[in-house]
Amino acid sequence: MHTILQTATRLGSARRSMHALLLFLTLLFANTAQAQEWHYTVRPGDNLWDVSTRYLSAVDYWPKLQALNGVTDPEHLPPGTKLRIPVAWLKRLPAKALVLAVQGQVQALIASTNKRVAVDPGLFLHQGDILGTGPDSNVTLKFADGSRVLLQADSELRLAILNARGQTPFVETRSRLEKGRADSEVTPRTTGAGNRYEIWTPAAHSAVRGTRYRISMDPTTATSRLEVLEGRVELQGGRKTRSIPKGFGTLAETGKPPLVPVALLPPPPLGELPPLVSRVPIRWSFPAVPEAAAYRAQVAPNEQFGFPLKAGQSCYR
Repeated sequence: MHTILQTATRLGSARRSMHALLLFLTLLFANTAQAQEWHYTVRPGDNLWDVSTRYLSAVDYWPKLQALNGVTDPEHLPPGTKLRIPVAWLKRLPAKALVLAVQGQVQALIASTNKRVAVDPGLFLHQGDILGTGPDSNVTLKFADGSRVLLQADSELRLAILNARGQTPFVETRSRLEKGRADSEVTPRTTGAGNRYEIWTPAAHSAVRGTRYRISMDPTTATSRLEVLEGRVELQGGRKTRSIPKGFGTLAETGKPPLVPVALLPPPPLGELPPLVSRVPIRWSFPAVPEAAAYRAQVAPNEQFGFPLKAGQSCYR
């Protein structure tokens, strides 16, 4: 009898532990699903079939949508009602990237025609297109969510994925930097977890939700470098992910994990700049920053540096 009671006690304890685990997993998945939802406001005349056809990847999702929102009459939805829709159910529609500014010689290999074209401001680029910049050249792109990337000289960037989730604010932007340097200014994610902005390199890939950072790829050394100016960037390489905070940088060699982040060096004190510049190169002197081996400068027509006239130039002390 003592043995039976001990066994029953262990079984009861196991059931309680299992119940607690299931409850924890249920709450975990519920919170995850909620974080990845879009809330649609019902308009007059809407029904679940129309909403599913308009926004979801398959109309067959409407019974799930009905169950998720506890809808009793799928043919008549009260206007103003909020429908919870998981982002994963939404349609994937092609998005575009707009060329905002060009300096120097920039070309694009258009995926749909397999032809190279000269890149000018106002040109729309699509998924699969490849951008290439020449020496002393750069190009600024604006993506569907408002994020921008400045592709600097002697660089190559492939627009791997440009998607929008239905007619919603959720945008997926993934690019691959084969070589060179790209500076990103990513729009903060105020609409939930459905947005994604990533830049991949052969050595590592970065993922962010709203920040400013620089990433480069050197095919000669198979090394990718990352510098975070605002926010935080997750950098993955060699099956390991590191979180890089503001004011820090790291590098990753192909097949190896990113190194431990180190603090970025401060900018040099520029002192008095010439009031008028009439020719290039521009020359002026400033105190050296300890441990700095080289300096990278940008010349732009305004303080925002949105469209540099010159970018990616190195000045050695």
